[in-house]
Amino acid sequence: MREKQRGVVMLEEPRRRASARPWRGKEGFTDRDVYRTLIEEAQEHGSVCEDGIRVSISVRELSRRARISRRSTLRSLNDRLIPAGLVKRSTGGWGETSGTLILLTNGNSSDSRQHSTVLDNISNPIPKFRWGSGKLGKLSGAVIETLHASGPCTRPEIAKALGRKSRDIKSTLNRLVASGLVERDGDTYSLPANFEGLLEERFLSDGTLETDRKHKELYEKEREAYLRNVIGEEEVRTRTSKERDDDI
Repeated sequence: MREKQRGVVMLEEPRRRASARPWRGKEGFTDRDVYRTLIEEAQEHGSVCEDGIRVSISVRELSRRARISRRSTLRSLNDRLIPAGLVKRSTGGWGETSGTLILLTNGNSSDSRQHSTVLDNISNPIPKFRWGSGKLGKLSGAVIETLHASGPCTRPEIAKALGRKSRDIKSTLNRLVASGLVERDGDTYSLPANFEGLLEERFLSDGTLETDRKHKELYEKEREAYLRNVIGEEEVRTRTSKERDDDI
């Protein structure tokens, strides 16, 4: 089996874990988005290694894509995902790719009967939600991912897919319905036809996109400061100028 095909098969195991694992509390859903972001990166750019799928991504970029703070990303990795045996650090790499991570697998990824449904659309994932005042939070994101992957569902069905009790997601569903991001017809919930446009409007109005912009600017400043210490001022100016030209 070619390495790329083998990698696709091996990713089934972390995808199932992301779908089936009972992510508990606020920290749990933070961990879930960090883990999912690693899976998404592994699908696009990961490489097969002895223990699983190697992913080269800086903590800055991981936190930006997962829409959580850098500090929370480090805590998620060091305090929970790594001790849980889901991820481990690899050796090698430098600069922005130092501290490469490995999505751990045990080699039992070929059982299609356990195929995940909640993360079937991970190649075209729902944008991550943020915690914070005025924002809907990451549990809302998990609910929407379930509806996006599975179609119309009842509250107990959504709760079961997320490994939670039905009452645990009642208030979250009510907020989503009130926001217009989810529609309710009797006992069934679904996404509206214009969901993507509504989600973009919500992220604009609740400050999610503005927070994204501020974090990106901060990370770029930190990256430039780091590179100055490593490769010098002149090389940083050259790289920055080239990146700007590429963006035009």
